[in-house]
Amino acid sequence: MGAQIVMLQFIKWIKLNTDYQVTMLLKADGELLPAFEKLGLAYVWRPGLRSPALGNRTINVFRRIMGKPELELPFPKALAGERFNFVYLNTADSLAFAPLLKQFYRCPFYAHIHELSYSLQAYFPNAFNAENNAAVGHYIAASDSVRKSLIDKQSIP
Repeated sequence: MGAQIVMLQFIKWIKLNTDYQVTMLLKADGELLPAFEKLGLAYVWRPGLRSPALGNRTINVFRRIMGKPELELPFPKALAGERFNFVYLNTADSLAFAPLLKQFYRCPFYAHIHELSYSLQAYFPNAFNAENNAAVGHYIAASDSVRKSLIDKQSIP
């Protein structure tokens, strides 16, 4: 998909033009995974895989009752204690993970939004809820039409 290719190109640019070390947490693997792995540490979160631990299952019951997304595990243990200068979320699809990630990483969060209002409404209707917006400090619009949509339809400043 286009957003993943844009992300891959962005990371290549970062590697060529800065001294930043890039660590990636990918929602799923796929044919681009080897290309991401060549650019830095790449972990796959594997959302949808529920923890077998009783405590986490109990927490997920309460999260469902409260209308919040369940904790999806396994979160890569190697990332749990890391410190980052910032977290960059690519697409509205990743906004649901922002509150949980914010608990691990107390640093600035940037969300790069590619989708227009139709796609947001059809596929990610809760992406810009109060909890997700509270975790994200800055939004980047992929185009002027996306920027206008975020301002007009999502009330993002």
